Amino acid sequence: MKPNSLRILLPLLLMLFAAIGVFVGSRMNIVDPQGSLFSFGYSDKDKLLDVINYISSDYVDEVDKKRITEQTIEEVLTNLDPHSTYIPPTDLGEIEESMQGNFFGIGVQFRQWHDTVVVIRVINGGPSMKAGLQSGDRIVQANGVELVGLHNDSIMKILKGPQNTQVEVKIFRKGLDSLLNVKITRGVIPFESLIAAYWIDDSTAYFKIDRFAATTTHEFRRAAMNLGFDRMKTIILDLQNNGGGLLSTAVSLTDEFLDEGKTIVYTQGRKREKNVMYSSGAMMFADKDVVVLVNESSASASEILAGAIQDNDRGYIVGRRTFGKGLVQEQITLSDNSAIRLTVARYYTPTGRCIQKPYEKGKMEYYHEVSDRYLHGEMVNSDSVSINDSLKYITAGGRVVYGGGGIMPDIFVPIDTSTNFYFYNSLLAADVLNDFSFEYYDSQKDKLLKTYPDEDAFIEKFKVDSKMMATLKKMALEKQVGWTDKLSANIINEIHVFIKARIASNLYGNNAFYKIINQQDKVYTKAVEFVQSNKNNHEINKN
Repeated sequence: MKPNSLRILLPLLLMLFAAIGVFVGSRMNIVDPQGSLFSFGYSDKDKLLDVINYISSDYVDEVDKKRITEQTIEEVLTNLDPHSTYIPPTDLGEIEESMQGNFFGIGVQFRQWHDTVVVIRVINGGPSMKAGLQSGDRIVQANGVELVGLHNDSIMKILKGPQNTQVEVKIFRKGLDSLLNVKITRGVIPFESLIAAYWIDDSTAYFKIDRFAATTTHEFRRAAMNLGFDRMKTIILDLQNNGGGLLSTAVSLTDEFLDEGKTIVYTQGRKREKNVMYSSGAMMFADKDVVVLVNESSASASEILAGAIQDNDRGYIVGRRTFGKGLVQEQITLSDNSAIRLTVARYYTPTGRCIQKPYEKGKMEYYHEVSDRYLHGEMVNSDSVSINDSLKYITAGGRVVYGGGGIMPDIFVPIDTSTNFYFYNSLLAADVLNDFSFEYYDSQKDKLLKTYPDEDAFIEKFKVDSKMMATLKKMALEKQVGWTDKLSANIINEIHVFIKARIASNLYGNNAFYKIINQQDKVYTKAVEFVQSNKNNHEINKN
């Protein structure tokens, strides 16, 4: 070969060998004697997969590769923010049911009592009512499986199932010598998010929403029409302890109250352009005054609605500073039917407030922040709230509002410190109050319904007496809950109201429960006082 030809070919050959080296290197890992890893085209994904595979194949003890993978995903998401989460396949269905607003089942509300499934309520018009089940029935077997002693999740999996499939149950009913065999055809069961709706006075209606599901706006409209829409002048919307839900539902429900073209909320993220959501003007509640109840456990979608009402000067917010969650998650379903909820944007109220509280110190510190509010005095005095003047915003009506950690109410209501929280919470934690209330209801149901034919009669006349309190004390001592006979009048009243409300709930449903329990809710009573003191001059609507 001539020298000139060699000079031409040699660079070409070197380039070819280099290309082959890159190709081979991308397919293998080369470890030098000191153990350092040389990689060509070695991605972060490959690295993570290799580590999991090495642990699975070579670790000293046997490990569950699937669990390691899930733990890795959970750890990665935990280090992003408190609301990016992993949802295992076993949990995904139940979570989606909660958001969709319905599921397929037999249509009963039950609880486990001494390891036995007891029907508390049969859903009106549902499969179990059609099959003849009654309140108080004990379901001892379903499709050949003994239910006694099973965990609640296992019971639900047996009773739920595809639409139009059958469940054959064995029922124990008081007064009968033998078990009843009943076949129930599963159907659509509503999983309602609006859990109470009733009249406070002749023109003020109360609505309690516990989450924002796909059906919430429809439930709200339907409940308003059923109550008597035309006579309704003021709506008290209770979002206390509502942890959120679907952003789209928060927008659609807020839309019911706002004039056309008003900003409800906007979202923006690193990979998400600014998306402003405006009111459509097709509002059903245009002429209704609105008061929204919130507390430190009102979060996310609840804060979107409260923020839009406040920033648009549409109504009043009553209660305490909300949780402070201003992050938007998208749910991504994976191939094995698990999912991740990944934070992709922040949301901002109409004035531009981001109400997301800081989370840089970790998830534990983030969730403990609410209890820290109590220690710092914020729960009892609004002046103790730490306000950042740099996050000041002005509404169209000229009011000052702040970002940086929740929605501050227009009317602050301190937490009630007159009750012995430790003792009361001990009774709740040991299930003393719930167990006593159910046992009393279960043994006295027929007598109670005969004496009090409807919830109004029960609310007016039923009293928790000294005999009931003696039985409650005995049950508390049996469950190792300390009891003192020197209970304050406030704690005795708190106990009486809860027991009465729980018995009423078992007899008549959620409306009866909230009509009673709200009597000791300071946020609720403050809102009612405010409405009644302003109803004649129509000052509630800020527009």
